[in-house]
Amino acid sequence: MPDERGRELLALRLYDELDADEARELDARLAADPGLRAYADELDAGLGRMPRLGAAVAPPAYPRVRGARRWWPLAAAFAAGVLVTLAVDAWREPTAPAPRPDAPVGFGRDAPPIAAPVTGRFARLLRSAR
Repeated sequence: MPDERGRELLALRLYDELDADEARELDARLAADPGLRAYADELDAGLGRMPRLGAAVAPPAYPRVRGARRWWPLAAAFAAGVLVTLAVDAWREPTAPAPRPDAPVGFGRDAPPIAAPVTGRFARLLRSAR
């Protein structure tokens, strides 16, 4: 079974992070320890060495989407909502009764009184104000 330092050096080798001194130390340990050599062979066979990544790869260039494609679904949904609202409003019956055709319109002298007639001491003041 390889020791801690041997496994650490192998991990550094897998990630290509060994400096020159550590590479010489690992070579000496691999030559001296058959368990570490077998462990290194297992790692190389199973994982292989990590390839060094080059420069960052830019994402592919997608065509520019114009603004017209963005707003039309919202406009269509809004128009559909307005149409549904109007259809439901036209379909259902009105909740308030329609005014009678013989009911007086406006607030002239022919309109019915809004409140009860004033009686008592203030009736004289009201009659004098007219």
